Amino acid sequence: MKGTSRVLAGMLLAGMLLAGSSARAGGLEQSVVMTSHSLSSIPDASCGVGTAPIVPSDTVQECAILVNIGANAARIGDSNCGAARCAQLAAGGTMTVCTIDAIYCYSASGTMIAITKVQQ
Repeated sequence: MKGTSRVLAGMLLAGMLLAGSSARAGGLEQSVVMTSHSLSSIPDASCGVGTAPIVPSDTVQECAILVNIGANAARIGDSNCGAARCAQLAAGGTMTVCTIDAIYCYSASGTMIAITKVQQ
């Protein structure tokens, strides 16, 4: 349950940041309803040694809310991700990526990424 709570909290915070709200220590300042044409979760992605796509490309720009639910850091970006390339996503961290391109992941020690897609 603890891991699930962290994932839901990270997804809520990431969604609020997408919608323009903010958070403060001690609790949330306000409630926000995200508007989109589509909101969908996809299965958790295993991220290991070797760069692999975790979100497929699309013809319409979409945002992916990525939450590292594993114990190890990951690198998130394009197909060239590696040990010293792409944005780092710490264990327990949340990242939002908006693109039409596929999103790739690399982790030297392996980890799991929870993913929710938001399409405008």
